Amino acid sequence: MENEIVEINGAGFICPKDGDDIFVTIKPACELLGIDHSSQIRNLKNDPEFLGSTVVNMTTVGADGKDREMTCLPLQFFFGWLAQIDHTKVKEEVRPKVIQYKIEVCNVLYNHFMGARKFLEEKEKAIGKLNDRIKLARKNFRNAKGILSNAESAMDKVARTTYEEYKETGFQIDIDFEA
Repeated sequence: MENEIVEINGAGFICPKDGDDIFVTIKPACELLGIDHSSQIRNLKNDPEFLGSTVVNMTTVGADGKDREMTCLPLQFFFGWLAQIDHTKVKEEVRPKVIQYKIEVCNVLYNHFMGARKFLEEKEKAIGKLNDRIKLARKNFRNAKGILSNAESAMDKVARTTYEEYKETGFQIDIDFEA
C-alpha cells in the first residue's frame, strides 16, 4: 500500500491508496483541525447508514515511518464528513478553511442538484430571445422581399419605357417605387 499526500486548500492530508481508491486518515486530519480524533471516529461509526458505512481501518505508514493501523474515509466522503464538523470547535487558525470547505460543499451540491435547473431556465430564456430575433428577421425579410419585388417591377417598367412614352410624359421617366 502506498501513501499519497493530497493537498486541500493548503492542508496536506496523508492519503493511503488502494488501487485507484484514495483514503484520508482521520487522526492526522483531526490533528490538523485541532479536534479530538477519538470522538470523531466514534461519531463516524455511530452513523452506520451514511459515513459509518464507508469507514475502513487500513495499515499505512505513519509520520514516524512505522506501520500503523489507521481509521480512514474514502476521499469522496471526506468532504461530507468535514461539512458536518462543528467549525466552532476546530483550531482558530484553520476555522476559516473549514468554513470555506463547508461553503464549497454547499456550492457543489447546489450546482449538482440545481445547476441543471438554472441551465434550463437560462437556455429557455436564450431560446425565447433568439426566437424573437428570428421572428423579426423573418418579418424584415418579408418586407425586404416586397421592397425588392417592387423595385424590380419599377425597374422592369422603366426598362420597357419607350421613347414615345417618354415624350408623352413630358420627357420624364415615371418611377413609382418607394423604398
